[in-house]
Amino acid sequence: MRARVAVLTLACGAMVWFTAAPGSRLRASTPQTPARDATFQPTSGTASLSGVVVTDGDTPTPVRRAIVTLSGDGLRPSRGAITDDDGRFAFERLPAGRFILTAARPAFITSAYGAKRPNRPGTAITLSDGQALADLTLRLWRGGVLAGTLRDEFGRPVAGVPVEAVRAVTPPFPTPTLTLSNNGVTTDDAGEFRIFGLEPGTYVVRASPSAPQTGTMGAPSEADVDRMLDALQRRAPAPIGSAPVQNDVPDPPAVDFAPSYHPGTPRAAQATRVTVVAGQTVTGLDFSIQRIATATVEGRVIDDQGRPVVGIGVQLMPGAPPGPFEPRVPRAPSATTDREGAFSISSIPPGEYRLFARAAERQLGLTEEGPAVTRMSSAMQGNLLWAYQDLAVTGNDVPGLVLRLQPALRVAGRVVFDGQTLTPPEDLTSLRVVLRADSVVGGAGFINGVVQGNIVAPASVAADGTFELPSVLPDTYRLSVTGGGLDGSGWWLASATAGGRDALDFGLPITPGGGADVVITFTDRHSGISGTLQTASGDPASNVFVVAFAADRTFWGPGSRRVQAVRPDVDGHYAIADLPPGDYLLGALSDVDPEQFDDPAFLDQLVPASIRLPVAAGEQKVQDLRVGG
Repeated sequence: MRARVAVLTLACGAMVWFTAAPGSRLRASTPQTPARDATFQPTSGTASLSGVVVTDGDTPTPVRRAIVTLSGDGLRPSRGAITDDDGRFAFERLPAGRFILTAARPAFITSAYGAKRPNRPGTAITLSDGQALADLTLRLWRGGVLAGTLRDEFGRPVAGVPVEAVRAVTPPFPTPTLTLSNNGVTTDDAGEFRIFGLEPGTYVVRASPSAPQTGTMGAPSEADVDRMLDALQRRAPAPIGSAPVQNDVPDPPAVDFAPSYHPGTPRAAQATRVTVVAGQTVTGLDFSIQRIATATVEGRVIDDQGRPVVGIGVQLMPGAPPGPFEPRVPRAPSATTDREGAFSISSIPPGEYRLFARAAERQLGLTEEGPAVTRMSSAMQGNLLWAYQDLAVTGNDVPGLVLRLQPALRVAGRVVFDGQTLTPPEDLTSLRVVLRADSVVGGAGFINGVVQGNIVAPASVAADGTFELPSVLPDTYRLSVTGGGLDGSGWWLASATAGGRDALDFGLPITPGGGADVVITFTDRHSGISGTLQTASGDPASNVFVVAFAADRTFWGPGSRRVQAVRPDVDGHYAIADLPPGDYLLGALSDVDPEQFDDPAFLDQLVPASIRLPVAAGEQKVQDLRVGG
């Protein structure tokens, strides 16, 4: 039964007619694939698919040696092919199902079949048994290029310095923030760099010189030089055979090369933003690196009785989440405590920091010199001890710091299965509860000195469904459950409640002195929205994003499971599975950057052009959409 027809003017200016029966749900970034059945489909069949990869533009040309990948729930594993000299590819013996087709080649932007623009979701391909789908055309966009020359403060070319193009992303942050980019090169002997294969977007160019291997450099000011000359002039010749004259020449302040942003500033907020489109080459991005005053941070790590703790790592991390237009993946200098529990970290540029130490409690023992901790080869095993201190570095040394270790925090709970048709798994002991922090403030993990996120050893679930993580550090965590054969079983992770809040929606905050008790609930009642998208003439439409987002703004934000979007399949069908129950707004857009769905301001623009759609627990709604201009 059809409830109503609504004509909506969308934020992008398109007109969409919604023919309402009950229902819908969504998230943008990849074309939609069907829900996974309890029994996997076979990995081979009688269907086939073939086509050609071409460049985008008014006169497309074949792209040879492109890697074409076909993936979907019916394929285990995904299939790959390499285009021939005419850009052609083919896949044989395919099972029936819905699949995603992508192509990649160096200097080009990896693209999906049906994508309207670079870095856009494509259209899923539906195959039936025995079907031969031929003459598909997959477009590849050539990546952008940023090029220039790096020099020192004297105008001389600097060779061997890493230079990268870092994406400047605005949503969901109030001002642009830098995100990690793999688009990096090293300057050649002429100081020149050329970064290619860039996706369309806005970037800043950053040079990140490595710290000197022999320690910090000295850069005396004019006043420092005057003091040195005065000390030398006052020095009297030493009598023959006497002891050497003690050096009273003052040491110059320590300096180091600082990361620098085009057009030549150490501050990311003052960097020039460069926008590049597909295939565009931007040259002349010349800038220089600078030296800045650095400091040494020194202190001791002690236990709860004030005794020195030996041989543990101390790391200096950002003291707060990245501010506007600051790097989100900073480097983390570190040191190891000596026999006196002392540590020293040098070459620290000005900034706000958090000094952090942690050790496995079972590694803490007594020696003749006092308590000792072995090097942290297995720090994630056993209860943890931790300590931190916030500090500001201004270019002057920071001595005399003391970190007193304290026990880590506890997160415990139970896993329950709320089923109407399915039987809970007989063996729960193969389930693992996983916590991963999405900030870097408070005991993050590091790979090659780069912050990777707070690492917590997964907790095994007991036979009665209980679990415990005894060694959790202060941070805000995202929770997930793995193992137990849950994939394809029909069970869905519906909630993880602690203190009356769902950690799947808002994260799990763990504060110093606190902890958490969590109830993790799986259900076999799946809520979702599906339907078909048609043109005014009744033909299938697949070139529109269908967007469902929570009517309650508190659920909006990066990675929200209540803000989702999909591109319909080639037959116009769309489906959104496992949508948490609640009130949703449903709309459609002709084109959008997937990152915009994380931006509350963007969603606000969609509200007037959307219809409200309640979704109850376990309810499967059908919402057909008709598109017109």
